[in-house]
Amino acid sequence: MSVAKVDGIGTRKDGSGGWTANQEKRAKYVRIGLYVDDAGAETTYYPGDWLAIEVKTGGGFQVTINGTATDAATYLGLGNMAVGADKNRTSGSDDALTFGVLSEQVTIGIGKYKMVTAQVEGVAFVGCTSGAAAGDKLVISTTALEAEKASAADNDASSELAIALADAVANASQSPVQSATAGHTCSALLLNPLRM
Repeated sequence: MSVAKVDGIGTRKDGSGGWTANQEKRAKYVRIGLYVDDAGAETTYYPGDWLAIEVKTGGGFQVTINGTATDAATYLGLGNMAVGADKNRTSGSDDALTFGVLSEQVTIGIGKYKMVTAQVEGVAFVGCTSGAAAGDKLVISTTALEAEKASAADNDASSELAIALADAVANASQSPVQSATAGHTCSALLLNPLRM
C-alpha cells in the first residue's frame, strides 16, 4: 500500500531509499477588508505585513461611505475588517486580534477599504525585527506591521503568531523584497492564532 499524500514540513522517505523534502506549505488564506481611517493618510501595504481584526469604533477608526463617516469595524460585519497590526496602536494593543500577514501589495486611500487576501496558516515570509532567529516564537511588535521574538513576559500577555524558520534578513538584501514596510523579514510557520 502506498502513501497518497504526506503532509507537513521536513523530509520523508521517497520510496527509493532516499529522502525527499516535503513541499506542502499547508497555506490557508482568508479574504478580509483592509482599511485606512478617514483621518489618516493613503497607505501602501506589502506582502508580509501583519494584520489584526478591527474592533474599535468611533473617530479614528472610520471609513467614508457615501460621504458619511462609518465605523470600519461594523461596516462589513464585526470581524470582517482588518487594520495593520501594532502593539502600540491608539486605544489599545492589537495583541489578541492579530491573525496573519498580507499576501499582496495594496494601496488604500484615505477613508477607503479594499478586500485583500491574508495568509493565516502555513509557511510565509513575514515582516519581523532584526533580532528574530530560527526557532523563535514571534509575537506582534511595538513597531507597526512587524513581529518580534517573544520574551518570557510575552508568554502570558501576547498571542504567539508564528515560529521563525530562518534568521531575519534585511529586506534590501532580498530579491524580490518581501515586505517594504518592515526593515527585515524571515520565513516563518504561521500558527493561525484566531483559528480562521
